[in-house]
Amino acid sequence: MSRFYKYIFLILIELIVSQYPVDAQRQDAILLNQFRLARQYENLGQIEKAAELYLQLYRQNPNSPVFFEGLKRSYQYLRRYSELVEIIQAQLQRNPSNVRLRAELASVYFRNGQKKLAFETWERILKDFPRQPPVYRLVANTMFANRLYDRGIKVYLRAREMLGDENVFATELARLYTLRQSYRKATREYLRFLGQNPTQLKYVERRLASFPAESQVYHDVISEIKKWTHEHPNTLVFRKLLISYYLCYSNYREALREVIELERLGKLTDSKILSGEELFKFAQNCYKEGAYEFAIQALNQILENYPQFPRIGEARVKLANIYLKQNKLKESLACFETIARDYPETRWALQAYLTIGTIALEYFFDLNRAISNFQQVLKQFPHHDERFEALFKLGDCWVAKNNLDQAEKYYRQALNASVRDPKSQTDIRDRARLKLAELEFYRGNFDRARKYLEKIVSPGGELDKPYVNDALELFLLINNQENPEALRLFALAEQRERERKYAKAEKLLRKIIQKYPSTNLTKQALFRLGKIKELQANYSDAISIYRDLVTSDSLGTLGDLALNRIGQIYEQRFKDFAKAKIAYEEVLIKYPDSLLAEEIRKKIRNLEGR
Repeated sequence: MSRFYKYIFLILIELIVSQYPVDAQRQDAILLNQFRLARQYENLGQIEKAAELYLQLYRQNPNSPVFFEGLKRSYQYLRRYSELVEIIQAQLQRNPSNVRLRAELASVYFRNGQKKLAFETWERILKDFPRQPPVYRLVANTMFANRLYDRGIKVYLRAREMLGDENVFATELARLYTLRQSYRKATREYLRFLGQNPTQLKYVERRLASFPAESQVYHDVISEIKKWTHEHPNTLVFRKLLISYYLCYSNYREALREVIELERLGKLTDSKILSGEELFKFAQNCYKEGAYEFAIQALNQILENYPQFPRIGEARVKLANIYLKQNKLKESLACFETIARDYPETRWALQAYLTIGTIALEYFFDLNRAISNFQQVLKQFPHHDERFEALFKLGDCWVAKNNLDQAEKYYRQALNASVRDPKSQTDIRDRARLKLAELEFYRGNFDRARKYLEKIVSPGGELDKPYVNDALELFLLINNQENPEALRLFALAEQRERERKYAKAEKLLRKIIQKYPSTNLTKQALFRLGKIKELQANYSDAISIYRDLVTSDSLGTLGDLALNRIGQIYEQRFKDFAKAKIAYEEVLIKYPDSLLAEEIRKKIRNLEGR
């Protein structure tokens, strides 16, 4: 095309666009403004006004689905069902094959009281499309919208028969059965779905967990799942669902039985899978829920029957920690010793050495055994961050052996060592300074102790650091004592306590009480004496001493702490919850401004009803 003809063509197009479409564009703008106003009325809840505008728009353009939907919404809200029938029928005359409109028409008939006509309309739809799954879903959903749950169920069951597929519409039926409170049937449908979609186990678990926590519901669900596991023993996902539902109700015994069977069946179907993994997951769940005995049984099953389990070392550590949690110290030690032997120079061995050493030190006071294990940490893991814990524990062991010079060597190693993380290094150095301050305190070198403590509690420093409170407590103890001799006796008593020489510690504390009755240290000595009686399991004497302290503590410096200890003895040792509650309440009455107040209130709440 020449340039001239192109020019003429463009002129003609411009003339056409600039003449005729102006009216069309103007009309469209009017319609658009009316539509916006109708939507605004609808959003404001002025549905009558919205309906009038939508009707005008619909009459001007009956083929517009937007105007039709707006008018339909308005009529539905206003329950003007007769008029709604008219506009839907009009739309169907233009498009008689629109199944969705036919189903909606049936729904409107039902709401208009024309139930017979509604059911006939739905039935005609199903007969016209007997092998179309979406049509069955559409009809069932419109019935569902009218609370016709049982008829919706029948539609889905009819679909199964017509389509020859017993698993189709499983989740839809499950939801309808749940609404009808037919929980066994709902469970059956979820099992059908799970059999076809085994990766959806978590979804099905959540759906079953949402059922009411009633004994009959529990029985119905368990019975149905057990039936399916019996009929389909090789479909392992059904058994996993059974285990999950048992765990929902803390039925650990039955759950463990099914886990063991699951492992057995897994080995039969594929020797490469399920080699203890399900037992380990079960043990972890039990551990989180505090069901330690069942966790122990599961872990022992792994150790006995699945020696090639990839995480067997982790299973051993978990078992050892559970024994420790239960205060079964001998069993825990035996497990950790096996771990240290069988997994040398691993993180499990590291944990084993540290735990064995800690148990030996804190529970059995076997200092040589503790030292041996902590030294293994330094030997096998010289660059691991956990070595600092070993250094501090070694220092504590030598304090308990009354060898303060040897203890100082380990504390100084911790103080002078470098750490990658600056925050960790600050915490480690503060801890080391506190330990060194304690050594100088025991030696009677109070000025040296104070210098170490000042670096931890320096003005402007962070008060939420881990060791600030302990450092501040010792700092105030040293600063507030006017009698150095009494303070030396107190320091020596604390050192003897660290050595577990309780009789000697008690003798020193009583000497302070008798010889220096007017010093500030007397109350501290009484409080420390009460704690020593607790360590000796002489709880009645401890309560008596704490009571004396409360009586003599007119300023309230230690009285709240003493009453708290009394409450703890009654609660934890004597299991006398009534007397524990009385002691805790006494704290709030006598010392309302105590820093322990919030903690005490929580304890009282926990004792309510016990």
